Amino acid sequence: MASKAFERLERAVEREYRRKGFSPERARYIGRATAGKVARQKEAKKMAKRHHDRAVHKPPREQTHAERLRNLRLARAARRHHRRRSKRA
Repeated sequence: MASKAFERLERAVEREYRRKGFSPERARYIGRATAGKVARQKEAKKMAKRHHDRAVHKPPREQTHAERLRNLRLARAARRHHRRRSKRA
């Protein structure tokens, strides 16, 4: 069952196309299609906002022990590499 806003928009678009000279069936088809497109766009916007809010406000995850060790190893290797390159210059 469609919402009242959806039905209102559907009827408004249908009336508009009837005034332009379209047949009642064609005007109804265009009205339903237009209202459906608007409804999908509104839903997509709402979902995008929800995903954005969750991503922005999500607390940072704690690192596991294995991740901490891996990051330490990578940091040490980067420092060694930097020291070696600075000695050559």
